[in-house]
Amino acid sequence: VCGEETARVPVARVAPCIGEDARRVPDAERVAYVREPIRVVFQDSTAADDRYGGAGTIVVLEGELLRPRADERGAGTVMVLMHPGGVLSSLPVVSALAKTGLHICAMASRYGNNDSTLVVEKVCVDLGAAVQHLKKLGYAKVVLCGWSGG
Repeated sequence: VCGEETARVPVARVAPCIGEDARRVPDAERVAYVREPIRVVFQDSTAADDRYGGAGTIVVLEGELLRPRADERGAGTVMVLMHPGGVLSSLPVVSALAKTGLHICAMASRYGNNDSTLVVEKVCVDLGAAVQHLKKLGYAKVVLCGWSGG
């Protein structure tokens, strides 16, 4: 529930909901963060053939990793946001979460900005590849976040 902490997602501070007063997180508590491009390249050998989400069996996912300026990659927990048919990095929620000190990965599926031929099962494969990549970067826990189609 927005504005409340839950047992499943340990958070130091709760970010304001989109559309709520941004002053809920005082400037003194906002954390400086950096945005790093992130790219995941993998071979998709699942049975379904896909003509519009990539070339052959090689898939390239692109996104951004936002982390507190003082932290290194792999510092504990990262939250992943992926929308099946769009790019998330410019949405206000991504920056709002990063300002609270959380590590955030905003990743596009192979169908970025074109969901006319989207195959949901392929997006699940993409999400799995993103989680594996973040684990290789050293994150011990990967928390999946979403709304709408994400």
